[in-house]
Amino acid sequence: MTSLAHKDHHLVPVPAYNAFASVHLNTVHSLPVGIRNDPIASEAARALQRDCRTYLAYVAGRAGVFQHHSEHNASDIFLVLPGPPVPFLCGGVRVEGTMAIPIGIDQPNVSGRRPLRPSHPLPLPNCYMSPFWRMIVRSPTVYEDEERVTHRLDTQDAVDFMDYVEDDYCVWRPQTSLSVLDNSTEELVELNSAVTAFPPSRRSSQISASRAET
Repeated sequence: MTSLAHKDHHLVPVPAYNAFASVHLNTVHSLPVGIRNDPIASEAARALQRDCRTYLAYVAGRAGVFQHHSEHNASDIFLVLPGPPVPFLCGGVRVEGTMAIPIGIDQPNVSGRRPLRPSHPLPLPNCYMSPFWRMIVRSPTVYEDEERVTHRLDTQDAVDFMDYVEDDYCVWRPQTSLSVLDNSTEELVELNSAVTAFPPSRRSSQISASRAET
């Protein structure tokens, strides 16, 4: 088990918050504990695994208190979506492209917001985030050298992002009784440090996630 002493050597928990990471669902370990060893369920889950893709996400912070000695910890993530933004329904309410949170300095900006500027360019051009593509995910407690977490938002951008999220919630909430946070999902994922996700590298430290029993 990793100890607190690692922080003296500039190791940080990954996925690192205020940074981007790749997200991949582990379908087998995401099965409910009661049927995880069922051969039929496991075979069906493995078949789904072949169709699972790897997604790009922004880790906004920890979900709950980070426990150094816990086998798993949870993170609050927002998926990165390819642009341009398109309207969609959430809780029966139409979410317009003006609620998009743009990323990058050269992309068209239908929202009128200042684009967020990661410390290194993301591999998706003209991409954005939405407050309504949000999940709570859990992965094992793993540490990585902080210098390898390269795709970050600085403090100002991280604060601006959460301000945009709250602004959009304030517009959306009065129109529906559905709570976005109550509708979040906890899924089993594999998370990579952002430096290893763009592009994959031999120096990558893959994090094998497991779903905690509920």
